[in-house]
Amino acid sequence: MLTGFLGLLVLGMGFMGLAIYNPDLLRPLIQLGVPLQGLSRVPWLGDAVLAAESPQITPQELKMLLDRHRQDILLVDVRSPIEYANARIPGAVPIPIDQIETGDGVRQIQQQLQGRRLIAYCHSGKRSHRALAKLRAAGISGSNLKGGIVEWRHQIAPKMPEP
Repeated sequence: MLTGFLGLLVLGMGFMGLAIYNPDLLRPLIQLGVPLQGLSRVPWLGDAVLAAESPQITPQELKMLLDRHRQDILLVDVRSPIEYANARIPGAVPIPIDQIETGDGVRQIQQQLQGRRLIAYCHSGKRSHRALAKLRAAGISGSNLKGGIVEWRHQIAPKMPEP
């Protein structure tokens, strides 16, 4: 009996370890109603849970939206001002994660949103997932650019400066 329990525990830990690198593995569990929110505070797993809870948009999907409906999108860059100055997606508004976490950025987004669709991005996705979790708590929904500006540069704008 104990061996079976330990086996399940090891299997579960292995799955969670994989989920750190591929948060999409957690999405079916969330859709089934498995309460993973408590794990969002676990240092090595929290980012994966936040990522799995955030709707995603691929760089190709974002490019199509920006080409067709730019005025309907509020694209928020949550990186630092220095990162934003180095490289950014055209039309993005800089609202750093630290401003969102203090509440000032939440108010800025509320003022600018005006019925538009919110899409957030950072370097690779961790900060934008945190930002979206904070915004969800304030009643604002949005999507995350999958892979952040790194994937945008790789897939859409290879001549963009290194982010």
